[in-house]
Amino acid sequence: MIANNDSITICLASCSLVPPSQCGEGEACIWTGDAYACTPTPTLEPGAVCEPGDVCAPDQACTEASLLEACAGESCCADLCDLAQPDTCAPPHVCTAVFEEPAPEGLELLGRCVLP
Repeated sequence: MIANNDSITICLASCSLVPPSQCGEGEACIWTGDAYACTPTPTLEPGAVCEPGDVCAPDQACTEASLLEACAGESCCADLCDLAQPDTCAPPHVCTAVFEEPAPEGLELLGRCVLP
């Protein structure tokens, strides 16, 4: 991963959310901007207000407020889901693909719980 305006290269173990991967203790599989990687466990609580690039709780992603029923900011942490499994989202949210076609390889079944 390239970070800090290309001045530091950080090597992180890659992971996948579908199916959930096993990162080390104190780590979570988090979107780093161009891939999912094992990073230190985030401090944002589920449903917390976030900004793009923030690290939400495991199995959540920072999502635009317009796609959520209740969000006190411009974006909030929303649940991720598996498009190949029964919908586990709390109504009125539904499991919807995170990426438009074509999705990055290995992330075709990654969804997030958003308003229909």
